[in-house]
Amino acid sequence: MSNRSQPLRAVQLVDARLLDPAGPGSDGTQRYRLHDLHRVFATERAEHEETEAQRRAAMSRALGA
Repeated sequence: MSNRSQPLRAVQLVDARLLDPAGPGSDGTQRYRLHDLHRVFATERAEHEETEAQRRAAMSRALGA
């Protein structure tokens, strides 16, 4: 995806209520976060489908630890 299309796609996702604006980042660009319902759904699915060890490993990968 080109850098030009990213803001348009983000706006479309915000319009569809799939993303929420989270304010500017430290570099001044707009940041986004998943809608609360998506976070709840993802958490429920992970708890149902993944072991505790798999969830911890995924968090380590996501946080770069």
